[in-house]
Amino acid sequence: MCSILQSSAPSIADLVSSAHVSITQLASCVSQELSDGVAGEAAGELIRQVEMLSSLVDLANAVIATRLAQIESSGA
Repeated sequence: MCSILQSSAPSIADLVSSAHVSITQLASCVSQELSDGVAGEAAGELIRQVEMLSSLVDLANAVIATRLAQIESSGA
């Protein structure tokens, strides 16, 4: 079990599902903003968001690599 998780914390499967829902909602909002022609945030805020999203992609890729290694080692 993950040392940062406690017994009342959500499972990894729940966290993955929640992340999927959140990213899907984010993509929908950004798409809607573009189609509505809304100016959105200032350039500085957009840069901050891009930096955070890039970090998120890096973390997701690390989790994917770990899960793939677990699948491979299990012989599945």
